[in-house]
Amino acid sequence: MDVLFENICTVARSWRRLDGTLNKTVFFKLIDPVFVFIMAHSGCTLTVLLHKFKISLQPTALFEILEILENIGCMYKNITKKPKVTLFSKRVQMQGIEKSSVPDPDEVSYQPTLNAILRMGHFQHQLNKLQYL
Repeated sequence: MDVLFENICTVARSWRRLDGTLNKTVFFKLIDPVFVFIMAHSGCTLTVLLHKFKISLQPTALFEILEILENIGCMYKNITKKPKVTLFSKRVQMQGIEKSSVPDPDEVSYQPTLNAILRMGHFQHQLNKLQYL
């Protein structure tokens, strides 16, 4: 028996068309507000970002956009562990934690890089040059 159709598994994202290509207009409309918010609120935590974009983006889509911004070099992620403070505790510096452990959303903050705007402009230019993506 010949099979007429092939099973295809896809992850549904707002910026992906059904054939798997990138919808550049939607992609830029979703990535730009996240980028501008991080530029305007340097050091914002993951909790703040999730609260800000909870209506327009699902958390997994926001995580993917943050990962894309981190991969193209527009921003970097800081994971800091806040020590527990008591009335008689000594003053302690904040310390970084390992990337293997899952951090609390309040421990993850995002900082823009110095050349973030240049990298974002270059990224958008390179994507616009590609016809079939």
